Amino acid sequence: MQLQNDKFFMKQNINPLSTKAFRGAAWISTSSSVKFITQFILLAIFARLITPREFGLIGIGLLIIGLAQIVTNLGINQTLVQFKILSKEDILIAHLLSVFLSFISAILIWIAAPLLAAFFNANEALWFIRVFCILLLLQSFYAVPEALFTRELKFMQLEIINITSYIF
Repeated sequence: MQLQNDKFFMKQNINPLSTKAFRGAAWISTSSSVKFITQFILLAIFARLITPREFGLIGIGLLIIGLAQIVTNLGINQTLVQFKILSKEDILIAHLLSVFLSFISAILIWIAAPLLAAFFNANEALWFIRVFCILLLLQSFYAVPEALFTRELKFMQLEIINITSYIF
């Protein structure tokens, strides 16, 4: 008798984790598609508005900041997602660490900007690199909340925020 009840229970209740995972995958796919289309349109517009040299300077700045974002994260997001029990202190420490590492990275990049511009043989890239340091700092405030949304499988909210921030 117990076995029949278990089978009934399994048929009636769809695994909420698999449902959330499926919906999450759908939201991530939709978000990626919207970002790709938006990026393509923006690149086409920028390609007409600015010179190839200016386009390259922006690319240099984005490349350097993108690499710095990878280094400054250092697995903080993954750690927050994978911890079984997460306290408020853990979240606070992760947030402070993320901001601190981004701040140190931004300062180092700011100081090294003339060397980085010289490396790319583009002295005009100096100010692009320095301005993009601000993006590195701003991204650090988003890293921990993003990890918490991921941890709670709130992909819809996360991707709506991503799409909105990408477009605007």
